[in-house]
Amino acid sequence: MSKMINHHFPDFYQRLREIIDPRHYGQYGIDEIIFGGISMFLFKCGSRNACDNLMDEKKFHKNFTRLFGLRLPKMDTVAEVLKTLDERALEHLKADLVKVLLSKRVFDKWRYKGALMD
Repeated sequence: MSKMINHHFPDFYQRLREIIDPRHYGQYGIDEIIFGGISMFLFKCGSRNACDNLMDEKKFHKNFTRLFGLRLPKMDTVAEVLKTLDERALEHLKADLVKVLLSKRVFDKWRYKGALMD
């Protein structure tokens, strides 16, 4: 996952840091909060509690920090911040990332008669 992010989106973490943080103060950066939310889905945790339990494993925590260079906050913290975050910023980020993938022709193997297949 880390290699894929670095290959396709070398500025991904910088883009996360550019999103306006709605908090006045926080123990974690906005990049760590947003990537924490993404991680819950990447690792198919199923629930915030399951993700917290996974994070509590020393080996997982060490590997996560080594691979992504970010700390992983508790998922309740992630949920609280994401509730206050302007969702348009995340939608804009998502659209930009998809545009990058389309320009690199990553999805071409899923085309049929020129159209992307669902």
